[in-house]
Amino acid sequence: MEKTTIINDVDEKTADALSSLGETIESTIYIDPEKEKAVLRKFDKWLLPQAFVFILLNYLDRSNLGNARVFGFEKSLGMTKNEFGNLVTLFFVPYIILEVFWVTTVKRFGANYVITGALFGWCSVTIATGFVQNFHQALACRMILGAFEAGVAPAFGFIFSTIYAREPTAKRIALINLANVTSGAFGGMFAWAIQSMGMGRGLEAWRWLFIIEGSNSLAICGGCLFSFLNKPETACVAFFTSSVAIFGFGTFLPTLIKGLGYLTIPVYAVGALSLAAQAYWSDRLKQRALFLLISAVPVTIAYCICIGTPNKIPGYVAMFILVTGVYSVSCLMITWVATNLTPDYKRSVGLPVFCSIGNCSGLVAGQLYPAEQGPRYIMGNGISAGLEVVAAVFVIPTWLLLRRRNQQKAKLIAEGATTNGLEGDEALDFKYIL
Repeated sequence: MEKTTIINDVDEKTADALSSLGETIESTIYIDPEKEKAVLRKFDKWLLPQAFVFILLNYLDRSNLGNARVFGFEKSLGMTKNEFGNLVTLFFVPYIILEVFWVTTVKRFGANYVITGALFGWCSVTIATGFVQNFHQALACRMILGAFEAGVAPAFGFIFSTIYAREPTAKRIALINLANVTSGAFGGMFAWAIQSMGMGRGLEAWRWLFIIEGSNSLAICGGCLFSFLNKPETACVAFFTSSVAIFGFGTFLPTLIKGLGYLTIPVYAVGALSLAAQAYWSDRLKQRALFLLISAVPVTIAYCICIGTPNKIPGYVAMFILVTGVYSVSCLMITWVATNLTPDYKRSVGLPVFCSIGNCSGLVAGQLYPAEQGPRYIMGNGISAGLEVVAAVFVIPTWLLLRRRNQQKAKLIAEGATTNGLEGDEALDFKYIL
């Protein structure tokens, strides 16, 4: 039986016709490099800005709890002991459980309807939080918020990894963390402006914070439903331990510079620049583990400074040091996993599971910063520093494991093997990015 190799797309009718003649088709798709670049530029032009807005709104509505705390959120609702910490912790329970569901739903039904539906949900819950009267109502809102926000970051990580080649993916996934940084800067400035309003129409400033932020996000939803694209036709414990630092940072910084709201902006600006630089060079050099180890150093140093002195000035300087690493760790971890898992069905489950492991750290971080230990939070900062070291330690065996697999595949190829009987990232022709 003759084998026909067609260097082009084979349409369904042609395939059926040839099949009826008893011929076997081996279809090889040729992609014009210039056309491919043009298509990717369109994705960069239309997908990335909208993704940035989605993720920015997501982080903004999630992280406003820290600023609300400064505005008297706990006192107004009569919270006692560590009930605020419980709000932070229990938010992540539905978040962790539902991440896989949201990403697999995106794969099944497409990004526009699923992510926009989630956006409508979390905006509504954010607005409702501005009207809660006690801890239990606030807790219900936070857990529902976690359910709606669960899949946003891993879903976009999955979308990016199915569109772009593996080597330049970090720059796109860095967008997720860049939105996180921007939300911190903009959120601090926005919160400072709302606080200066005082009481408005009988509502405290923290209530207006939730109502206005939720309403602004909700106003953007309709356009995104029609303009956002639809379908685009393993590291371990390290992510969990490193994520404690970033969750703790969002709680600690507003308390550290209480009353100096606009001073959060330079901190986040430095974080954004550092994130962009490390994502760029990680892609350029095709190195993930190296930059993960580098990023862990300033995070550890910064938390140690905060532990060692009660002075606000060194503490504020330490935040500049911390942001040079805390966001890039998360970005590069997700990139490392997203670009080393294939095919799509494996990535669509493996990536959100990995993100769920990282978000389990939110269960820990929420208990590390009780109000009575502020503003220094020695225990919380100490544990964050220690876990960052643990994260760095776990990066090394992951790198060694992937390197060993690459070496084993290279040896088989050198011996003349054309297959190892495995598929996906375990296949002989797949090389892990280290």
